[in-house]
Amino acid sequence: FHYDDLLFDCLKIDNYLTIGYGVLQDLFHYSNMHTFTEALNFIEFIYKRLIDCGNELLERVGKSYKKWRFEIASAFSSGYKGSRITNSIAENTNNKIKTLYKVGYGYRNFQTFRNRIMYILNK
Repeated sequence: FHYDDLLFDCLKIDNYLTIGYGVLQDLFHYSNMHTFTEALNFIEFIYKRLIDCGNELLERVGKSYKKWRFEIASAFSSGYKGSRITNSIAENTNNKIKTLYKVGYGYRNFQTFRNRIMYILNK
């Protein structure tokens, strides 16, 4: 069996699966190079589609999209000069500190441990 044949056979079982799959594909194929207003309109389109479908589970997902629409639109929209605004730098730094903390359990002096972290982060 081919993957697409199996997928479409499964989607024929329930109309709600088709709606959910369509929304998922819309999210996958959305381009990130849009303004905040366009991204907000897209998210409103998505959550209205989910809330109006009639399935309890998809309605709850739609309500979550409605509740977090501004944050989601910020993630989808491009920022200053077309670049996206993320917290990836902070997450990367936090991950490095956690890794050093795991490795540095033998440090007896906190100041030495802190100096080691600062040295590696600024290197």
